[in-house]
Amino acid sequence: MQASLNAALASGQGKARSSAPCLAARSGAQAMCRATAPEELVPLCSRASAAELPQLRCPVPSSVSYDAVAADYAVHRSVHPELLKRLVTLCDRSSPLRILEIGCGTGNYVNALAAMTSARCAGLDPSPKMLDVARRRNARAAWFQGSAESLPFPDGSYDFIYSVNILHHVEDRGAYFQEAFRVLADGGWFVTVTDSEKTIRQRGLFHYFPEAIEAEVARYPKPGEIPQLLSSSGFEELYDETMELTYVVSDSAPFERKVFSFLFLISDESFNRGLNYLRRDLQAGPIPCTSRCVIYGGRKPSEA
Repeated sequence: MQASLNAALASGQGKARSSAPCLAARSGAQAMCRATAPEELVPLCSRASAAELPQLRCPVPSSVSYDAVAADYAVHRSVHPELLKRLVTLCDRSSPLRILEIGCGTGNYVNALAAMTSARCAGLDPSPKMLDVARRRNARAAWFQGSAESLPFPDGSYDFIYSVNILHHVEDRGAYFQEAFRVLADGGWFVTVTDSEKTIRQRGLFHYFPEAIEAEVARYPKPGEIPQLLSSSGFEELYDETMELTYVVSDSAPFERKVFSFLFLISDESFNRGLNYLRRDLQAGPIPCTSRCVIYGGRKPSEA
């Protein structure tokens, strides 16, 4: 595993740019990769004018019940193939790995990795309803209920631990990274996919829901926070990748069902206004959008 991971990450000592896509855009949308755009992206999804979509005051963010949205999440959220390929590369599919996803939801990535690798895969999530869906989909994988800040596993239980777009739900990220370090086997890798303030402000779909921008920025990691937490937790060989996705929204159902947690952070007025403009624009055809995210990673020393 170590040799293959070092080869896969050889270009990641520092900041890397990639044309692989971002999971932040997962939905019923149809995703398509394209070459990396210039540093400053101009959001697409621009059929509704800025005057039509005024910036409103942001309400106090509310919590999201994933038990309540589990069924809709299972229908409208899916694996993105390019991110999956990246995870497979990092895992080294030829090795008998033990892989754990933190915040696995309904098990999309756990099941995909189990099908594409020889690994023994497991997922952990705090939502019982999400895990019920995951178990129905794959009874052979191991599913656990618990929190990222207090992992219910012995030291050194897994060779590869990852999470996809969950850090904005983790209250104590330092505790999470320390727990991931503890549960990793020596030489194992930890990878987490998230957003930055820059990628949030570049999300094309926020043209329809501008009230969500400040609430999203407030709950995501601050600049420099993740590398600092990785280092202070003991990880080495730190790296980050910026990944870009162009995708097409052809259905308003994922937004109507609120399978994106940012939709719970805005007022009903803002939500209904944005949804109405989205539906209107969809009548003219699918809407092209662009989004980015960041992948951070680090390795536990071989003799930690």
